[in-house]
Amino acid sequence: RLRRGQLLRGFARSSACAAAASATTAEPVLVATDLHGSHDNLRTLFRIDRLEINPGTKMAVVGANGCGKSTLLNALAGEEAMGGGGDVQLRPGAQVVAVEQKPKYDPDATVLETLYEHSQSPKAKVARMFREATLPGAREGALEEAVEAMNEAEAWAWEDGATRIIKEIGLEALQDRRMGQLSGGEERRGALAFVAVEG
Repeated sequence: RLRRGQLLRGFARSSACAAAASATTAEPVLVATDLHGSHDNLRTLFRIDRLEINPGTKMAVVGANGCGKSTLLNALAGEEAMGGGGDVQLRPGAQVVAVEQKPKYDPDATVLETLYEHSQSPKAKVARMFREATLPGAREGALEEAVEAMNEAEAWAWEDGATRIIKEIGLEALQDRRMGQLSGGEERRGALAFVAVEG
């Protein structure tokens, strides 16, 4: 899984942008070739002949404002087409997810509520129903219905995965805190968790 700001291995040529990476020898999860970025087709922002992104390797894209960092990352995420063509191939089973620079969340919702609401997975919707059925004031019979729905949708694994992600990203102590009360760093960790559950 690749996140914006976490590219992995490769070589980029640009007078304004530079990429630095640690290399691994694993089979690439993403291979990009012949990516060209330009400003109004006049000024070249970057040119990448070949970029290989491997599992577990981290890469930073560094450059001045306007050098094409976001354009490059959007192209790798499949969110922006390159005017000069180019090709981005993912290994089967791999996916690219992106964390927005300034995501918008309900400031009154808790971290855990936001995580459940953010996911569009059908299993997440069932897990959300189960969670609501465990809260005080839930109607009689709601929990039994939710358990049956969780079994039918095989959603227990999704809920276990969401719990694991919260722990791994360091949000366990913050899961009941409102989004509007988080620091900038805590909100960024939350944003990572919210896209991670989609995988």
